[in-house]
Amino acid sequence: VGILGRNLAWLAAGEVFMKGALFAVGVLVARGLGPAAMGVFTVSYGAAVVFMLLLAAGQAEVVMREVARRRDAAWAVGRLAQGWQARVATVAVPAAVVAALLVPEGSLRWALLAFIPYAWLRRALITMGAVFKGLDRMDVEVAGRGVELAVAVGVQVPLAVAEDADLAGAVAGPVGAEDLAR
Repeated sequence: VGILGRNLAWLAAGEVFMKGALFAVGVLVARGLGPAAMGVFTVSYGAAVVFMLLLAAGQAEVVMREVARRRDAAWAVGRLAQGWQARVATVAVPAAVVAALLVPEGSLRWALLAFIPYAWLRRALITMGAVFKGLDRMDVEVAGRGVELAVAVGVQVPLAVAEDADLAGAVAGPVGAEDLAR
């Protein structure tokens, strides 16, 4: 229970804090400022999540895998990942600031700017969480994501092809699918 319990407690505390704060802000914005402000908040938060993924630079899965392989190098791997993310941020953050400043609507512009630090902090929390998950030997989770992707692609591609065939038949209508093939 020692390391696993402590790591689980830290991860849970971080997630509860982030989700709780986000929920509280959402309630305050919706109740206090109205639907328009809630729309600005939702768009800005969505942009921040996408930006956070860019800033994370795919390092969470790499950190989990590498830490699970070499527990003794856990914090060094985490620092390396954060160093890589800092290099990404040297380009991405100024670009995000410029992009936000170009938004003509004032409240959306300032909300987008305000969410840039959130994206950076959330990226750090996810990266540190990946170190904890790796320490708990959760490299299985990384492999599981690969299997999940393979299954999703293996199932969805044939379904999409079948759906396209059904769509071709529906578009053909009275002409007939055979005529469309010619």
